[in-house]
Amino acid sequence: MKTSFLVAALAASVLAAQAQWTEGPDLKGARTGHTSTTLLDRNILVVGGYDNNGNCLKTAEIYDPNSNVWTATSALTFARCHHAAVLVDDGTGRVFVTGGLSDNGTALASTEFFDPVTNSWTTSPDDDMKVPRAHHASIRLARGDVLVIGGFDPAVGYLSSVEQFRVDTATSPWNPVGDLKFARAYHTATLLPNDRILVVGGIGNDTLDVSSGELCSNLVYCTWVVSANTLTTARHGHIAVLLPSGDVLIAGGLGAGVALFTSELYDNTHFREIAGELSNPRYEFAAVLLFTGEVLAVGGRFGPNAADLIDAIEIYNPTQRRWTRGGLGSAIDTARAGLTAATLPNGVVIIAGGTAQRQSALVTTELFDPVPLVKFL
Repeated sequence: MKTSFLVAALAASVLAAQAQWTEGPDLKGARTGHTSTTLLDRNILVVGGYDNNGNCLKTAEIYDPNSNVWTATSALTFARCHHAAVLVDDGTGRVFVTGGLSDNGTALASTEFFDPVTNSWTTSPDDDMKVPRAHHASIRLARGDVLVIGGFDPAVGYLSSVEQFRVDTATSPWNPVGDLKFARAYHTATLLPNDRILVVGGIGNDTLDVSSGELCSNLVYCTWVVSANTLTTARHGHIAVLLPSGDVLIAGGLGAGVALFTSELYDNTHFREIAGELSNPRYEFAAVLLFTGEVLAVGGRFGPNAADLIDAIEIYNPTQRRWTRGGLGSAIDTARAGLTAATLPNGVVIIAGGTAQRQSALVTTELFDPVPLVKFL
């Protein structure tokens, strides 16, 4: 009885435990703007991104929380930045990486599979997308297929095209899907509990921030429908986190070239602005759902200058619908943007890489235990 009461009390406010960051193991190589994917065994795979010289990387590595060690995988076939990665639901545990930019700045149509059993990457022209794209969204559907949505091609501009990868098709697996109503990149895509897909914000034609959301049902052929109302604030480069309630939290990003404080909730029907704003306007930050049901926002920028980086964390309480700035000692050791964050099986959060004050890619990682006392209950 006493134990259950303590667990409930701790879960009510993650800040009450005065959680702190500790140094994690260094990556094998510095990187920023990479992807992070949780594997079936709960290890973390990071892929690509930029190195200190601004070159796109062909490298990837895996973090094992049991040994607290990063291990390099074999090299990708193509160096890529601003790509997307998603775990494929076909029982193999493979990760599917799509598109991105090459070192010469062209958009890639190529894709690659990572097999954790063989620790190797494979690619085939048969698996190339119909449309080259970067800065797109990639999402795994309930049936196991993968949807790639929108994006940007420097040779064409902002994209409204959508493609669906059929994991059970050996040749020509990409099917065109109904186009978005609005071309967009730097947007988010979330699979809702009712199997609909919610696309939010982004940059569109004429480099304007997109205020609309779009939805489609998880069918073979998506027909996109514009949401019932628009975002209160048009934005791109924001985060979108599916909450346990089924609502989607949308926060931060850039709007009209300015970092945003504001947050909104999508409640399966409408976008509604939250009264409690972020303490720091931020973009290029990371956010993860904690085991308490709260959301951790970490890192990012508040402005365009090299020194405009954020070390303070914030935690969103879905019951109170407000953000709380982290207490004393809860800031990350190295302010960074372009980082990734992932939640480990024990509830600890690991952040990796990113960009430091001198615009250099980071090799460091940090670990955040949201409720240290839980391990002693």
